Amino acid sequence: MSKKQPSVISYRIVWSREEALEHIKKESGKHFDPEVVKVFLQEIV
Repeated sequence: MSKKQPSVISYRIVWSREEALEHIKKESGKHFDPEVVKVFLQEIV
């Protein structure tokens, strides 16, 4: 029985909180539901 090699996973650079929030705002109405974004931002920010 041979040993399995661990998977190699490449990760992206982590976004700051501000970058993530700006991305969510920018994509509101395109990728994200505007009402969900509105509630999310009210609860998170």
